Amino acid sequence: MRCPELHRRPCGHEAESEPGHSGEVVGGRLHDPSHHQPARSREQRLPHRQPVAHRGAALTVHRLDHGGAMSRRITKAARGQGLVEFALALPIFILILFGLFDLGRAVLGFNTISNASREAVRVAIVNQTPADVEAEAIKQAVSLDTTPADVTIVYGDPDGTGTCSAPIGIGCLASVTVHYEFTAATPVIGQLIGTFTMTSTTEMPVERTCPDPSNLNLATCPWP
Repeated sequence: MRCPELHRRPCGHEAESEPGHSGEVVGGRLHDPSHHQPARSREQRLPHRQPVAHRGAALTVHRLDHGGAMSRRITKAARGQGLVEFALALPIFILILFGLFDLGRAVLGFNTISNASREAVRVAIVNQTPADVEAEAIKQAVSLDTTPADVTIVYGDPDGTGTCSAPIGIGCLASVTVHYEFTAATPVIGQLIGTFTMTSTTEMPVERTCPDPSNLNLATCPWP
């Protein structure tokens, strides 16, 4: 077998495959080994590219990174705004706090003089000596710096129409009033409400009379 000189290629089994073909000539035919290989999937035949999901994730990450920078700027602005609002609200908060403190002091003071008048009148219904009644009231309100001038003792008629005529007898009403001057501890609240007087009065009927040698208007004690 003779090959044309034009081609100048080896003949027979030694012939080379044409460019672009990976097979070889067998028996005068071009043998392509790809026919005997399993078909490749579409993903294998396509050029290598990033999966859609990954590309979307990368795009999402990029967007999140951009949004994160904006959120950081917004967070800084919100922090600055919150600091200004806190500075404006702090004096009001402190004023309310001290107002509650003064309110507690006022309630405590009123409860103290109420208890003092109640305990003092219990003495007055069995012992009409003014010094003893005043001493009991001062004892119960010692935290308020109570003095005898803050205690008022009155004996009235059983029907409450007037003072009890001497000598004071059983059935007369013993009345003890305790006064307390309250001043707020907070300067601002003190300027608004000033100083005001609290009073508490308790009345009980006289159960027993006891004389006072220095006061002849008191009833004679019925026991030795």
